[in-house]
Amino acid sequence: MFVAEQIWQLYDHVWSGDPFPSEADIFYIAAYPCHIAFLLIYLKPSFRSISRNVWLFAIALAFSFLIPSLLASYDGMQGEDVFSTSVALAYPILSSVQLVPAIVGVMYLVRKPSNFSWMLILFGFILYNIADTYFLFAELDGSYYDGHPVDLIFVYGFIFFIFAFYHRSKFTSVFHDKDALFSDKVQFETITKFGIPLTVSIICMVILITLINSTFNEVHQDISANFFFAIVTILGVVAVIVVTINKNLSHMVKMRTAELVAQRDNLENLVEEKTQQVLKSERLSAIGELSGRLAHDLRNPLSVMKMSLELIKQSPPDSKISDSAITKRIDLIEKSIDRISHQVDDVLGYVRISPLNLTNVSLREVIESSLSKVNVPSDIEVSVDKNDVKISCDVVKLDAYLST
Repeated sequence: MFVAEQIWQLYDHVWSGDPFPSEADIFYIAAYPCHIAFLLIYLKPSFRSISRNVWLFAIALAFSFLIPSLLASYDGMQGEDVFSTSVALAYPILSSVQLVPAIVGVMYLVRKPSNFSWMLILFGFILYNIADTYFLFAELDGSYYDGHPVDLIFVYGFIFFIFAFYHRSKFTSVFHDKDALFSDKVQFETITKFGIPLTVSIICMVILITLINSTFNEVHQDISANFFFAIVTILGVVAVIVVTINKNLSHMVKMRTAELVAQRDNLENLVEEKTQQVLKSERLSAIGELSGRLAHDLRNPLSVMKMSLELIKQSPPDSKISDSAITKRIDLIEKSIDRISHQVDDVLGYVRISPLNLTNVSLREVIESSLSKVNVPSDIEVSVDKNDVKISCDVVKLDAYLST
């Protein structure tokens, strides 16, 4: 497109000629397939969401623009050679084809959210098609001149493209998103927020330009040209204002993002605090279950203590505490008391978290010590392997578990 514009300017202002078709027409026509491919590629992720009726409506609407443009072009090329006529007819045909995906995209925006840059691109293409059709009729009736109001529509279309890609570059720099413009990750603005004001602006702009053209068409062209440049100047001022506002909005987005990150961190801390409270509640509720088990576990050492005391009472009158049998019974009583103490500590362990007291001990000694605290029925034989190993464990907790 840029090359075509430069060739056109050279023919118009340097070489003082206006041949048709020229090299500029080749580049103009070649730009249409690129535009169509661009629109289709970026619409591809949404093809499954777009119904057939939307495509048919877009084709019918584009076809309604094509018929008058095609007839006017054909009538204007009466008597010309086949190649010139084909080039002239290619413009309205390709322009209408380009209009189809643009209309589909706009209709998709009505139902689905999309980002602002994609919206600007779609309306930029629609403006470009309006200007292209306007330019075609102005050329056919010989009313086109430099500074014609249709040039302003072209300028507006290019301004839309510039702001679209500027907004896109700012967006990717903030969110680091390289995906297509139509993406589930990029859904902020909807057509009700920006699309409707843009559409109203385009309609008002086209009406204004048409009124300007009808007012100044019969006046000297210099007056219209001066008016055109005045409008372009105003447009430049508005563009600067929009850029400034956009920078402020980008800054606000970054500030809002920082606030959201802080809120997320606060929520994570709150969730962690609530989780700890829930864990503590569960630990306390487990005490009720532990109480029943504790009552059962305390019966064994109490039975051992009671039986040992009965045996001591039944000892001969001349028995002494230093006798081996008496000493053994006293040791059993002491171990049973330790076991009860361990059971109480086990209950307290559910309430408070205590670290493990790891020591290297003999596994055989721990097992034999635990077995000595349990009343083993006479019909059960306990066998402990002679092979011994050293393990690192909390002796108190392991003994409480084995003697349960």
